[in-house]
Amino acid sequence: MVVNLVAAILVWLKMQAVQPLEGVIILAPKQFRFENNTRLIQGEISAKSRLIGNSVWLYIKGFNNNYWLIITANSVDVQSYARLKRATLNAINAVELK
Repeated sequence: MVVNLVAAILVWLKMQAVQPLEGVIILAPKQFRFENNTRLIQGEISAKSRLIGNSVWLYIKGFNNNYWLIITANSVDVQSYARLKRATLNAINAVELK
């Protein structure tokens, strides 16, 4: 019981770290950039990214580091979310077509 509680707390803290509350997303062909007051993430959207429910789980391959970033549908406007989903699908499908 205690082990499950500790594991749940660790998972919750990790989820909070990868799901930002605010920031700016800039999409370019094959490039992604996220910036807020505390972090700057830029790189390429990887094929490991996933669309799960009403959220996009991005795996960003940066120059030195790789990052997970979760963007939910209610955290951005409809048009930006559609563009982000399209860019993610393009990254996933590009690897499957090779």
